Amino acid sequence: MMISLNFYKKKKISIIVEMVYKDKVLSLIEKAGASGYTIYKGIIGKGKHGLRNDFSGAIGDSYGNVEIVTITSSEVAERIFHELQKKMEKGIVLILHSIDVDVMRDEYFK
Repeated sequence: MMISLNFYKKKKISIIVEMVYKDKVLSLIEKAGASGYTIYKGIIGKGKHGLRNDFSGAIGDSYGNVEIVTITSSEVAERIFHELQKKMEKGIVLILHSIDVDVMRDEYFK
């Protein structure tokens, strides 16, 4: 017997930002109504601003980039996008992208 699977439409948002702005972005995400997030440290890459190292061995955790990922409803995603746009207009450099995803537990991702 095949079990019917229920999927729910959500937005997966990825924000890559300098570590020094991590707490501001997390606060923004929480105020927008997201129910959770995941943080990946030591993000390394090359782009418009050149090669970005992970600053291994730096004193403290205030250097390098982090990726913050959250899965939310479209409404919460729009609030996050709007607030991040304000941050970018003030000069904070970040990379933002989102994709549509299907999740099985709607109540986990507000």
